[in-house]
Amino acid sequence: MGSNPSSATRRLGDWGQVTSLPPCLSSLICQMGMKTVSPTWDSLIPLRLPRRLEQCSAHSKRFTNTNIIIIITAEGTEAQRSDWRQGRSLSGARQPGRGRRAGPGRGRARAAWAGHVGGGGAGRGRAGRGRARQRERAPELGRAGPGRAGQGSPMVRTLALASLFFPGLFALGALGLRRALPRWTVADCVLVSARFVSSVQAVLATVSGLIIVSSCTNVITHRHWLAHEYVWVLIPYMIYDTLVMYLCYWCKNSDQDQKYSLSSIKNFLRKERLMVVHHVFILVVLVPIAQYLRGELGDFFVGCIFTAELSTPFVSLGKVLIQLKLQHTLLHKVNAGLILVTFFTCRILLFPFMYWSYGRQQGLPLLQVPFHIPFFCNVANAFLIAPQLYWFKLICKKGARLFGSSPGSKER
Repeated sequence: MGSNPSSATRRLGDWGQVTSLPPCLSSLICQMGMKTVSPTWDSLIPLRLPRRLEQCSAHSKRFTNTNIIIIITAEGTEAQRSDWRQGRSLSGARQPGRGRRAGPGRGRARAAWAGHVGGGGAGRGRAGRGRARQRERAPELGRAGPGRAGQGSPMVRTLALASLFFPGLFALGALGLRRALPRWTVADCVLVSARFVSSVQAVLATVSGLIIVSSCTNVITHRHWLAHEYVWVLIPYMIYDTLVMYLCYWCKNSDQDQKYSLSSIKNFLRKERLMVVHHVFILVVLVPIAQYLRGELGDFFVGCIFTAELSTPFVSLGKVLIQLKLQHTLLHKVNAGLILVTFFTCRILLFPFMYWSYGRQQGLPLLQVPFHIPFFCNVANAFLIAPQLYWFKLICKKGARLFGSSPGSKER
C-alpha cells in the first residue's frame, strides 16, 4: 500500500490468477476518492509491504490521495507458475523467505516508504536496541547455569545421586575398615566411617562455597549455578546424617539401650537435641529460603554459608583421635588449634563478614546494614549463629582443659 507500489519492502502477492474486486469494496474505495486497479496476469506488479509492524502504524491522514492496489491470489496452472518464476528470476526479485535482493532500488524504496508513512526508522532503532540488550544479557544468563523454570529433572537427578552417594560411601567405608582392621569393633568402624563421610561433605561444601564467593563480584545480583544446585545435595545429606547420628549413638550405648527401641530414640533426642534441631532448621527453613523465597538474589551469601563447613574435617578428626585413645598426642593438640581457628573464622566471623560485604556494595557502614536488609534475614542469621556460639564455647572449654591442664590431670 502506498503512492508508488515499488516503494515497499516485502512482496504481498504470490503466483496465481488475479481477480477483480468485489462491487461493495470497489464502490467504497471510489467514495474515498481513490483508484482501484485490477491488474492482469501478464502485468502483475510485485507489491512490497513494510518489514516491521512499526512501519505500518501511520496516521490515516497520511493516506489522502493515495492509490491502493489490492491483489487477490488464487491457484493458477503450473505453466503460469513456471512463467512467473522465470520472470521473477530474470528481473532479480527475491522469493519469499530467501536472500535479500541487491540493487540501488532497495535503498530508495525503503527511504520512500519511511518518508511516506513515518516512524519506520524509530521502530528499527528500538528493535535494534532490544536485540542489543538481549546480546548483553546472554553472558549473564549463561553464568546463571540451569534455568529455574526447567529445574524439575536436574533437581530429581541431584537428589537421587546424593541419596545414593552418602549412604553408599558410609557403607563402603564401614565394610572396608572391618576387613582392613579385623580387631576393630563394629562400633569403631561405624563411627570412623561416619566421620569420614562428614568430612567429605564438608570439603565439597567448602569448595563449592569458595567458588561461588570468588565468582560473585556483586554480592546481590551475580549468579552461580552451584548456589542453587548444591542445596539439593544438602537435603539428602541432612537426612542421612541424622540417621547416622542415631546409629553412632546406639553403637556407643548398645549395652544400655535396645536397638530401635523408643527409649533409645528418646535418649538420643535428649542428648543430641541441639544438633537435631539444627538439621531440622536447615531442611525446613533455610532450604525454602535458598531455593525459592530469595528469588534470583544472594548467591554470594549462600556461598558464604557453605564455607562454614571448613571446620568440620578437623572436628571429625579430633573425635576419631579421641576414639582411638590418641588425645594426648601432638597431632591432637595441633588439630585442636586448627578447630579453634577455623571454627571461629568460618562460623563466627562469617556473619559480620557477610554484613560488611553487603554494606560495602551498598555504601553503608557495618552497623547500619541490619536496618537496611529484610527482617527475616536478620532472624535467619540469628538462628544460625546462636548454636555456633554455644558450640564455640564448648570448644574453648575443651581447648582450655587440653592446653592448660597437667598430664596427671589428663589421666584422671
